Amino acid sequence: MALRRFISIPLIASLAFGALAAPAAISPTPAMAKAKAKPKPKPKPSSPALRVASYNILCSTCGGPSWSSRRTAVASTIKNQKPDVVGIQEASQGKLPGKQVSQYSELLSTLGSPYRAANSNGYNCERVTTPSKCVYKDQGASQGTRIIYNSSTVTLLAQGSRKLTSASGAGDRYVAWARFQQRSSGKKFLFVNAHLEHRKSDYYYELRKTQTRQVLDTLKQHRDSLPVVMVGDWNSDKWAKPSNAPSDLILGAGFVDPLGHVYRSKAIGKNATVEKRIRTNYWSVNHLKREAQHYPEGTNGVNIDQIYVSPMRVSEFEVVVKLDKKGRFVGTIPSDHNMLRATVHLP
Repeated sequence: MALRRFISIPLIASLAFGALAAPAAISPTPAMAKAKAKPKPKPKPSSPALRVASYNILCSTCGGPSWSSRRTAVASTIKNQKPDVVGIQEASQGKLPGKQVSQYSELLSTLGSPYRAANSNGYNCERVTTPSKCVYKDQGASQGTRIIYNSSTVTLLAQGSRKLTSASGAGDRYVAWARFQQRSSGKKFLFVNAHLEHRKSDYYYELRKTQTRQVLDTLKQHRDSLPVVMVGDWNSDKWAKPSNAPSDLILGAGFVDPLGHVYRSKAIGKNATVEKRIRTNYWSVNHLKREAQHYPEGTNGVNIDQIYVSPMRVSEFEVVVKLDKKGRFVGTIPSDHNMLRATVHLP
């Protein structure tokens, strides 16, 4: 009680007033400002990755190292990249020497499950296993131009082929097509694989233009408004004269070169869409030379093989080469072409 006598009335009023007074304003710290900021909208999720590839495996009768010495390396290259769909060129359908199987069927058996052929018929004859005494029947066969798919990730819906105009006395050229459904997303797409005439002259330049138009016409017939992945050995590149006709026609039809090649230049064009590049400065052909041909990093290599797409996200593109630190191929060189592999996302 004695203590209360020493507390003055003004002091009591002052304490009471202070208890009721509003707190002083506090300047917001950067941390507080950040906490009050509205969260940015999350980017629209992309569809699941779809891995696609193009690979000219060098036909078993085209010279160079034997198919038996390269078969395992070719199959390993494909399996290591885990494509959902791959377009194969030069997979011969004729029987291998001393065997009752073709290069194409032996590649399939070496790959094993879950890889399957979109079409396993050898010939467009009533008897699909031999061209002998052939009575023509469209069996969807496409000689060495084939489509292989991973049956655990995509479902085959339809498939077929078209014979392209070919030079007199030359081997037949085909475009193969297949419609698939991606299991993870349920989305459907069209996959097209072609192999154009390789010889060089004004006549063959015009022939490649004709063949490309036929590829685009076939695609149009079977597209049904689906997104498209178009691969192949186009036997033309950015240094071709008088122009890179197949690419010009394909781009003119509204398709995209994810790498953004520029005619007669090593530069990467502003129209490039791929997000991540892996050795895309390397060429798609290697001529079986131990030292891999390439341009400096930050440029585009020379691609007679190419992967084109309808407008869609392309998150990655790789020229598949297994090299040592000096840029030389390690082990068996699988083919005279390097595999191209892209990761796309269906719209």
